Amino acid sequence: MSNNENQKEVSNGSGTTQEATDTKITSINKIGSKTFLFKKEFSQEKSDHSNFKEGVSIDLSEYVKDFFTQDIADKVQLNMNAIVQHDETKFKENMLNEDSIKFNMPWFNDNYKEGMKYEFTS
Repeated sequence: MSNNENQKEVSNGSGTTQEATDTKITSINKIGSKTFLFKKEFSQEKSDHSNFKEGVSIDLSEYVKDFFTQDIADKVQLNMNAIVQHDETKFKENMLNEDSIKFNMPWFNDNYKEGMKYEFTS
């Protein structure tokens, strides 16, 4: 397959090759669990901020399925609220462990500037 096509062959290093599309990649790691990675295309059009409302207006409960448990949905929801409030303490509370805190804190701090506001809608 060529790189210009929507489907690509993906190897996970275990000798197994999977097929992937631009929107979803499925792989099986060495212990047999599945990992799903999703890529969302974002519009390049100029945003209309006239309806902007700072905050979180989505409920992740409707996405609870399989590995995405209600507990995980609640933590993601709380972290989106912590991002909106730029509350480092609340953001850290919902991380899995110290490694995930170290991994995510640079993003949390680098993506905030004085006066920055966030709205999560989807």
